[in-house]
Amino acid sequence: MKVLLSILFLSMSMALSAQIANDLEIYTDNGAKFTMYMNGQKINDTPQPRVKVENTHHDFAEIKLVTEGGKTLIKKRILIGMNRSENGAPVVPSAVVYKIIEKKGKLKLKMVSNSDKKIQTDGDIINIDTGGR
Repeated sequence: MKVLLSILFLSMSMALSAQIANDLEIYTDNGAKFTMYMNGQKINDTPQPRVKVENTHHDFAEIKLVTEGGKTLIKKRILIGMNRSENGAPVVPSAVVYKIIEKKGKLKLKMVSNSDKKIQTDGDIINIDTGGR
């Protein structure tokens, strides 16, 4: 019985810790739509100007962005999060945002934001309708 409870507790704690991971968002502000592939997996079926991946356990990923016509825009290995614990500090997942920019006639990914992911641990989530303001 003691062994069964230990196994149950261990599996529950592993499942809970596995649910919190990094977020990645890539966007273009000119409205150009793209399909994103992360480590060879297609992320969005319909091309969009903004694509978000939530709860990925990768710290780095090979990203490929493809136009609506099938042309590869960008293929690059990027940083998503640094989930390394130092000196016993808790591991904190990241929320990373990249913007597609044009520089010297070539498209590149520019990191816009890299912050600790905000995780709500208690309380209620309240959505307020501002009436489009």
